[in-house]
Amino acid sequence: MSCCSSPFSCSSAPPPSWSVPEWFIDPQNVTGHASDQNDGVTASTPLLTFAAVVERWGTESPVLRQNTTLFFLSSQTDDLDPVILNPILANPIGNTSNIVGASLFIKGTNNVLASGTFVSVPQTKSASFSGGNLLWQVDLGVAPGAFVHKLLHNITQNSICEIRRVVSGTIVELSQPLTNAGAQGTQYNFIDVVNPGDAWEILDVVSVNAVSLLQTIDHVQLDAPTQVVPVNGVCCYRVRLFDPPGGPNNLDIGYATHIRECIVDRSPQGVDAENSVSFDKWFVNNVYTVGVFNAGNIGRFIGGIYAGPFTEGGFRFHLDGGIILEAGIRGAQLVELGNFYIAAGQTVNCAFGGFDSSVMTPIPAPRMLAWGPGNLDLGAFGSTYYKRSADSYVASLQLSGAITVGRALLAQAYNANANKLFGPLALNPADLDLAVGTTRNVAVISGATASITAAAGGKMTLTGLTGITRSMIGYGLVITGAASGGNNGTFPITDVLSSTSVMVSNGAAVAPDANNGAISWGTQATGVAASITAFDQVAGKVTLTGLTGLTTASVGHDLIVTGAATANNNGTFRISNFISATSCQVENPLGVAPDANNGAIHWQEATVGFGGTALGLLTGAALTNSQAQDA
Repeated sequence: MSCCSSPFSCSSAPPPSWSVPEWFIDPQNVTGHASDQNDGVTASTPLLTFAAVVERWGTESPVLRQNTTLFFLSSQTDDLDPVILNPILANPIGNTSNIVGASLFIKGTNNVLASGTFVSVPQTKSASFSGGNLLWQVDLGVAPGAFVHKLLHNITQNSICEIRRVVSGTIVELSQPLTNAGAQGTQYNFIDVVNPGDAWEILDVVSVNAVSLLQTIDHVQLDAPTQVVPVNGVCCYRVRLFDPPGGPNNLDIGYATHIRECIVDRSPQGVDAENSVSFDKWFVNNVYTVGVFNAGNIGRFIGGIYAGPFTEGGFRFHLDGGIILEAGIRGAQLVELGNFYIAAGQTVNCAFGGFDSSVMTPIPAPRMLAWGPGNLDLGAFGSTYYKRSADSYVASLQLSGAITVGRALLAQAYNANANKLFGPLALNPADLDLAVGTTRNVAVISGATASITAAAGGKMTLTGLTGITRSMIGYGLVITGAASGGNNGTFPITDVLSSTSVMVSNGAAVAPDANNGAISWGTQATGVAASITAFDQVAGKVTLTGLTGLTTASVGHDLIVTGAATANNNGTFRISNFISATSCQVENPLGVAPDANNGAIHWQEATVGFGGTALGLLTGAALTNSQAQDA
């Protein structure tokens, strides 16, 4: 049925049913008075079937100019009444605003299965290699066997997660708790606060036999911070998208589909190739019991548990929010690296990609982290790279499992510290099982017994040091007390030979030095006397002075600033311009200059989130851990 040839410019009045904002459906007749003869517009007069809603609309493609909800009061149990939708979501008549867009929601009754308070928190989350790659565990104080893969609402902290597994007795393991952002949230935070005594409830959801959600949108309401991701569309919220016996396993989805805090028994399959250039689908804090995405698609996957294999030949995915991959990833051509956990014995087999973390991710921090006891198999496709921003390709690998290389033979590596490409480097897959994970910040160390033993090729070799790690490559080493004047100064570390020996860049070096064994040295990466002297509003940069030991290799590092009087001057900022050994510019579009605490501001230079593998991997390749450190 259609009341006009163009649904966006109807000259005749649309059916009144298209203006109904809420429909109630009770497939199991738990109310005792469900009937397809009812009007279906209140919870006391529900319809028995979804088909009755379609009959009233006169089509599976109604033109909806207001938010509309299909509310299921009870579960569907078979495939006799499939939910097939192709709505046209439009602005209200006469409204041409750029901030209004209609949505169609599929929601249902949420029953509280159990509630209580946490007896204890026997295990806290640790996403670092050194911390053991641990997830949250809590003692519910009640038998939890029926709660696995159910939603847990931490009422005290207002966070949402899922029960991953029963550990023992009444202790369960949780997925990453995230913000309770509702059906249309676009910003999600890690809620890493779980305390004994927190009030909790376990939610059960109704089942809906959704088969196809292929909407057309007249006006797309974009996420305000990024202006990239649609906020409106068709949204399934806190329901079970179940797969009845005998029915198709796939769930066809189109542009601007949202699946949030659901249990998904089907494999979502994108069928909108014309929109395959943006992250137009939201999948937030769901439990997937089967394989996810058996066809090319793009989507944001934020939090939740993926109990089935994530993909079979998918094209592009954005993973973030502490996603738990229970069955790995198979054959994905590009995965946008966010924050995800790989379960023990599982492998993520894909080419990693990256994104500008300041624009594309709805998770503020922490981000850009692959962790867990599982494995990474990189370089199976055309290119592998880690991207922190437009010109700095970085990531953080905190896995205790293996890092392997797939089919790659050679690599070119981008070292963010040196801002150079290295390679091609030969790869040895047998050497790729080294775990990665060291401190983010360079240690502040010094000594007085160094020797300068060699000078060649513009580099100077020092021995007699202590506490040296490979993460110090690119940092300045301050040398004083050498007999040859050209050997004194601040020089960037280019090579780490051992924990007691390095090579630094110094074209004027003389070796051996007459004071060998008595030369003073130190890393100058911290101080307490900085000043913020200028703010470039156009470039979004502030200038700091009163630093020590900076080198040109400091560009691309982070500068951690504390103790400033203006709150916006405190934080972690990327060094964008080297001015001198005592001054630099950092990226801070909200900076204020001068600062009232100038001359007493604390600072520390830091790497950009790496523990060893501070590299981008190009041309379908990966690196051994030793090659990554040496590049």
